[in-house]
Amino acid sequence: VSTSFMALGSKVSAMHRQTLGRAIKNDEFTAALWKVYEESGGQEGRVNAEVAVLRSDYMLDVPSGLPLQVEVNTVSTSFMALGSKVSAMHRHLAVWTGEEGDDLDSIPENDALASAADILAQGWKATGSKGKVLMVVQPGERNIFDQRLISQNMFENHGVRTVRATLAEINAEGSLSAAGSLQFRGDDIGLVYFRAGYTPNDYPTDAEWSARMLIEKSNALKSPSVAMHL
Repeated sequence: VSTSFMALGSKVSAMHRQTLGRAIKNDEFTAALWKVYEESGGQEGRVNAEVAVLRSDYMLDVPSGLPLQVEVNTVSTSFMALGSKVSAMHRHLAVWTGEEGDDLDSIPENDALASAADILAQGWKATGSKGKVLMVVQPGERNIFDQRLISQNMFENHGVRTVRATLAEINAEGSLSAAGSLQFRGDDIGLVYFRAGYTPNDYPTDAEWSARMLIEKSNALKSPSVAMHL
């Protein structure tokens, strides 16, 4: 079974390289991500589970009048928490003004905050970890409130604690145990949630790339893994 899995993994890795070949050749960032993927074990090195917090973006197509999908965000999916707050604000204002004819059923509900917190917490629990979720953030993060609301929801509804760190901090203070567990500041990390690392600007030095490699080599679940990112 092990030999068959390794053979399948090698075949899938080859298919991925063929699919991404031009991007790897012509885009330094994609090539660097691919290096992390290969050097962390490729398909054989992946944890056998993925945690996906995704956002699909749509734009209105004028000829058809339909909303058409233009993008899927797999990493650093923003504004789930703040978007939920905006939806709640609209419903609050409709009730507050109390104008006759207001129909709350026509105001769409947005439960993205709770959904994101639920899936991250369930992924963390599935690892059997007694430590924390590691949220990877940018230095001087400006979207901190959107992120903090997710951490708050995970703790209040699931008892899951979050630690925030930049890639540089993870490189300086992170390590792997003999069993492959990711350790950071004395905590066992069951799941890594990326809110940074999606742009070349997030990797100004080799230290940030070393942190990404450390995370990928660990047996922590990733949202997303470098394979999903690619």
